[in-house]
Order: sequence, then structure tokens, then C-alpha cells
Amino acid sequence: MRSVLSVHDGIRVLQDRAKSGRERPWKQHKEQSLELANSFARIGDDKAHRVRMCGGYLKFAECPSGHEKS
Repeated sequence: MRSVLSVHDGIRVLQDRAKSGRERPWKQHKEQSLELANSFARIGDDKAHRVRMCGGYLKFAECPSGHEKS
């Protein structure tokens, strides 16, 4: 996993890339989970809040020795 940080308007933006160079689409996954949460809310399911809150904060760390997660 290769992570790249960039700064836009004082906000640090993480770009998480696989070994192949393909970017991992975290934003797309969160947008899909929000759509699901809205659907749960429409039918009155109590899962809506839990789904909406899931994955709202992602934390990444890199090994100082350069090892990668397998």
C-alpha cells in the first residue's frame, strides 16, 4: 500500500494506492454507504444511524521500517 498526502486549502488529503498503482476509492464507498443509510431511514430501520456513522473517520499508518501490510 502506498499512501500519498497532498495539501489543498489547508486540508490534508490522503490518496491510498495499491501496489498496482490503482487508487482505492474510499470516497465512493462512503457515498454508497450514505445512500444505503438513507434507504434504511426511509423505511424506518434503526440501522440507518449506524451505517451513516460507519467509516466516517479513517486512519492510516505507515511502518517506519518500510514494511507493507500483507
